[in-house]
Amino acid sequence: CLTLSKEGARSISDQRQVAEIFNNLGCLYYSFGNIEKSGKFFMESFEAQQIALEHSMYAGARFSCHSATLNLAVTKANMGFLALVARHHEVAVDALEYAVHNQQLLLRDAHRTLMATMDHLVVAQLFSGSKDKAVRLLRRMYHMQSDAFGPTDTRSLATHKKLMLLEEAETSSVVSSNTNSNDNMAASSAMDSATGEPNDSGKKQSTPKSNNILKLFKSMTRK
Repeated sequence: CLTLSKEGARSISDQRQVAEIFNNLGCLYYSFGNIEKSGKFFMESFEAQQIALEHSMYAGARFSCHSATLNLAVTKANMGFLALVARHHEVAVDALEYAVHNQQLLLRDAHRTLMATMDHLVVAQLFSGSKDKAVRLLRRMYHMQSDAFGPTDTRSLATHKKLMLLEEAETSSVVSSNTNSNDNMAASSAMDSATGEPNDSGKKQSTPKSNNILKLFKSMTRK
């Protein structure tokens, strides 16, 4: 039935409705825990929305093109979120960067949808090892929310807390690295007797902080 609906959708409105159905089914299957089917429906939705966007470029009103582009970005964000949950971090980064790029052109100020997508991109960058990009994106989000809602707004404060946690961990990592370097220079004989590898005591000290960060950001993927 869905296949027939997709094939029979000729107008922009029809394509948009079919895409919405597929997107909703993707969300539904995700809530059931069926990641594979959820991903398939998100992909079907994305493809239908691409067709709607192509049609709106030549036949639709300005609002139709705007709406089609935004819907495309939202579904791409869903696909990125799904990849993040499945721990396909590089795929998640690509999808979420695409979504943020388009959403920030279409949504004003610190729109809730844009902030949610940027939040997930922060998580994807963090888990893919790009902590610097995660920090920079969080800093940008904080400024956007502060400008839109004020620095004491709960949304701004929540972002600021995550930013401070990441920056503190980054500083601790640098300090720990420098300390280990000095310790290793002063105790080269100890290194020689231990297979030539640096002492990992600094890593052990920084682990609890790192784990706290991962727990905080990992919890965001369950929202």
